[in-house]
Amino acid sequence: MRPLWSIGTLTAAAALGTYWVVFLSFAGGMLAVVDSVAPMKAEATFFFVPVNAFSNDQGFGIGWSGGWEWLVVPIVIIAIFLLVGARVWRLFRRDRTTTE
Repeated sequence: MRPLWSIGTLTAAAALGTYWVVFLSFAGGMLAVVDSVAPMKAEATFFFVPVNAFSNDQGFGIGWSGGWEWLVVPIVIIAIFLLVGARVWRLFRRDRTTTE
């Protein structure tokens, strides 16, 4: 039996989508907090990615830095879920042949 790479790809895509939804929910929550007590600025970290939120009388917004962690975290998530979803350990199974 071989790994099912199509299932691994779908699993990785679902995991990456979930990561983005949770990340944007985190950033939106930060924005809601700083906007409720404006003027204010907040900084936090989400899976090694620095996130900023601000609100003042001139406007409001969210942002995050674009360092190495911005690329590494999604790549690691994709790699882990691709390999788990494809069940890559099936490559290392010994062939069991039956003698009749």
